[in-house]
Amino acid sequence: MDYRQKYLKYKQKYINLQKNVGGANPHNISCITRDIFDLDCILPLTKNEQDDYIFKKRLSRETINYIRSEIQDYYEYFYNYLMFPNLEIDKLKTRDLRDEIIIPVINRKQNINNEELSVGIVNYDIIIQKLKNIKIIEKAQEINNIKIALQKVLKSYKDYVVTIKQYTEFNISDNDIINLDSYEDIRILPSDNIYDYIYKHYENKYNEYKKGIETYNNLVRLFNNSTALEQKKIDENMNKTETEYEKALSDSDNYLKILNEIQDYKNNLNEQRRKLIEYNISNEEMNIIIDLINYNNTNDIMSMIEEKKKNVCKNILDKFNKNPELNCQILSVSLTFFDSNINKLNRDKIGHANSVTIYRFQKDGEDHYLCLRTEPHRHTNIYCRNSVRKAIRDIFKYLHNSHYLDFIIDSKEGLQVNEEEDIQKQNLTDFDNIPQNIQNLSPLQGNSGFCASWTIYTLFVLMTNRNLNLENLGKYFANFNLRNPEKQTISKFKSELDKCYLHDKKDSSCKSKDIFEKEFKKYIDYDSGTGRYYIPNETQQKNYSYILTKQIKLYRMIIFVFYFITKKLKISELFDNIQNENDKKIINEIFNKFDTIKILDILNDKLEFQNKLKITITQNILDKDTHLCDDNIFDHKEFCNINDIVKSIPNPDNYNCNINKLKENNNIRLRGLQSTLNEEKTQTDSIIKDINYIFQKL
Repeated sequence: MDYRQKYLKYKQKYINLQKNVGGANPHNISCITRDIFDLDCILPLTKNEQDDYIFKKRLSRETINYIRSEIQDYYEYFYNYLMFPNLEIDKLKTRDLRDEIIIPVINRKQNINNEELSVGIVNYDIIIQKLKNIKIIEKAQEINNIKIALQKVLKSYKDYVVTIKQYTEFNISDNDIINLDSYEDIRILPSDNIYDYIYKHYENKYNEYKKGIETYNNLVRLFNNSTALEQKKIDENMNKTETEYEKALSDSDNYLKILNEIQDYKNNLNEQRRKLIEYNISNEEMNIIIDLINYNNTNDIMSMIEEKKKNVCKNILDKFNKNPELNCQILSVSLTFFDSNINKLNRDKIGHANSVTIYRFQKDGEDHYLCLRTEPHRHTNIYCRNSVRKAIRDIFKYLHNSHYLDFIIDSKEGLQVNEEEDIQKQNLTDFDNIPQNIQNLSPLQGNSGFCASWTIYTLFVLMTNRNLNLENLGKYFANFNLRNPEKQTISKFKSELDKCYLHDKKDSSCKSKDIFEKEFKKYIDYDSGTGRYYIPNETQQKNYSYILTKQIKLYRMIIFVFYFITKKLKISELFDNIQNENDKKIINEIFNKFDTIKILDILNDKLEFQNKLKITITQNILDKDTHLCDDNIFDHKEFCNINDIVKSIPNPDNYNCNINKLKENNNIRLRGLQSTLNEEKTQTDSIIKDINYIFQKL
């Protein structure tokens, strides 16, 4: 039986099991994963449909990569939906429901044993020096002056818009008026169309009054040239229009003044735009300038950074206080990478998406908050994880009674595994490490660079399973409740060799020597032509079923979010721009299935139920935070250093340093990269030694 058949067999076994024992899904749709709500639970596929959907009618790699790339701009709306599922579309498509914070990571090269490692750290000193060198503060002050000048006409401008709102021919919406408040943010400027509507309106009114004045003057001339009887009738008309005449004289001046003010506003607006172009300000610089202006502190950038953290925590707390039933929020976290050139604000095109799920729960009769980072991978070489962990934890020091946990996945590898080569440059990802015939079964054809997609998948499972213990969810991410076969290791091969083939007396369970040799060479990927072999990373996940399953799960997630954007948000252009007509047909078939079972209604009900729960966070979960001591004692520059660093445990010990696994007497040790490399080299040398031993004995 080939792997694909085995995989489908075990999938069907889980389906049958679910039918027998029942499940949490109230809509009686087969749910492969018992007790854990996942898209498996609401994707209505029979065994044959599952086969077609995943293996036969899957989307081309080009199309799925296009979808994955395009939908990322809409992930923030999906976050809003997970928090507030019953909001109207317009309210879902807003940035006001949740916060986002950017963590700046400075790329840093470390040369160890002739190996160059890229281990970026969070370094605000370099960011500040960059900002000073490019005179960002001066730019902020100048732009702030422009903003102050424009504010002189903003109030009256808004009044003008409100006044002409009644004139439907100008098509000015409530949104246009509301958004005028945000025009104080210099990135958001009134359109010329709105200006033209206003000008046209007042120009028409001015012309009306001019016409009224002319009518009155004609009456005066007619009165002077008329008989007494005619004058009496004209006088009645003149008395009726005299008030209008006086008002016309006054209002015509006022309207002329208004027109001039609007023209001045437009001139100021154009001048502002011209200056911004002259400054040649990048988007990154502009974001910082806006923050500096908003926080009214153009001299102390660190104060601005701290104010940002305070505001994030304040907004989180405000939303909890305003919504008594709200038990969970999502904070978007973006890692932005900069080079070390202090004279430029150069940002890498590639960033890294993260999020933090904030659970509100009761502890000792008070509201407490667990801030859980939903990092897709556990270890990486694209940045110093310890430094980033410290930076994210540091956000929540302004959230009273908060607890921080840096991961949920109960494995050392995580979902995404490494995005770059590991220290020995042995492999890229777990997907690259599985046989080609199994890779061909994956609907995604890889897992590199999927951080945003893995983040949204993790959030989806967390938000739809708030009733479950986080420990169970951590285990679920680690194995998806699949039957994990015992992993092959070099020590097992060595033990089997000694037991079965080096003595005359053999155990009845032993395979033939030929089979043993074949399995061993397959394990180390031995090339008989060159005599070279692959050195296994034995901490790497080798469960092919797990790797393929998570690929399928992420594929489902991407397709569903695409459906959400198309159907819920009513944004069709992403679908329209797909070039492959066959892929469009497949997507339509899947979307029709979703429509048939009313998948969004199912999910709405699920989220509404989860929103009303009282969250339970056990002490076991809180105790998983083993880095509280490290993050408070060591600074960013010390993390991911080449050499070990030892510091004394402070007195009193407020950070539980005494339970740290690297505690030595009254000191705490921070392991450097050199120690990690040496340890991995020792492990590698041991594996090489065992491989050579087995070869010799074969």
